[in-house]
Amino acid sequence: MDRRDFIKSAAATAGMMAGFNGRILSAGAATLPYAPRTSWDIIVDLNKTDIRTFQNATYRDKHVRVIPKRTVDRNRGLLFNACASVTIIGGHFRPPVDGYARYDNGDKGDGIFTFTSCGEVYLEGVLLDNIDVSRTYADGLYLNAKKANTILTMQNCRFQNVMGLEASFHNDILQAGSKTMGITQEIRLYNFTGTCDYQGFFFDPQTDPGYVPPGRVRKVKLQNVNLRRSQVITPYPRLYFWYDNEIEYTMDGGTYPTPYPIKLENVWANSVQGTVLDAVWPSNTAGSKNQFPTQICRAVRTLDGATGRYYASWPGMQGAGKAISNFAVTEPGRIWEGDPPGGDFVLESSVGLNYRPYV
Repeated sequence: MDRRDFIKSAAATAGMMAGFNGRILSAGAATLPYAPRTSWDIIVDLNKTDIRTFQNATYRDKHVRVIPKRTVDRNRGLLFNACASVTIIGGHFRPPVDGYARYDNGDKGDGIFTFTSCGEVYLEGVLLDNIDVSRTYADGLYLNAKKANTILTMQNCRFQNVMGLEASFHNDILQAGSKTMGITQEIRLYNFTGTCDYQGFFFDPQTDPGYVPPGRVRKVKLQNVNLRRSQVITPYPRLYFWYDNEIEYTMDGGTYPTPYPIKLENVWANSVQGTVLDAVWPSNTAGSKNQFPTQICRAVRTLDGATGRYYASWPGMQGAGKAISNFAVTEPGRIWEGDPPGGDFVLESSVGLNYRPYV
């Protein structure tokens, strides 16, 4: 599908959503909100090479573009270390059992796509399907920024069938910010669909004295995003995990502050079982009240009279520079309950091998 047609279909969905505050940002323009690079130091064509690890001096501090295979890529994942930037446009990735990325020494990476100490990461039109990976330890995308202040951009992407277990590997669709992962400068998602049976996005700011800088995400912007649990293995994991506990939001944090601004527009969560409060954290369910003892960080589930749909928001988490808000920062950001009225923002048939970028 040509990017122009893709965006037209997104615009149709936005039109159907006009009743949802009328603030759905238009997807009808010919270009996406975030432009990819147009020049690179190194271009790697996976149709011509078996390289899966981009770690040595050849790639260090280089701008790298990867051209995906023209057929379904059933090899193990891709690992990038210390690249100035990485760009992947298109591609259908369906790794095998134990198909996580690996370092040059054979150690496993923590995701199918693993990025360590990379300055910028840009994915567009990518289809990742973890259906064959099973429950081995493999996040969809593991953003291990370290000291690189990584900026992650994903547009028109679909990650599906990411699987995990509460008692075993806590696999996420996308993880950043954990205690060993350093500083992620910004996460920007536009037109993204994800399915999983464990966690979705895990951005919890964590601190461990043994790791400097600690795990932090500085800024998040999500627009036209829907996540869905494919099945219920355990009731505990969340599709959107912002903070583990109230102190992470209320304390300043000094040199490495834990709070961070989160901007949401047209964001959806289908937990399959329960309500939207079972899909987000901080929540307001019985099990969350030990972690969030006051009302400051608890989510509120509200019925929107204009649409008849419920949404979760965080009216107590609106502090300057750390608000969970809409893009205009005029009101609390919302995560809508269920699936978008027009269906998934990104269909399997519209990306991967069928994706044709506009530029």
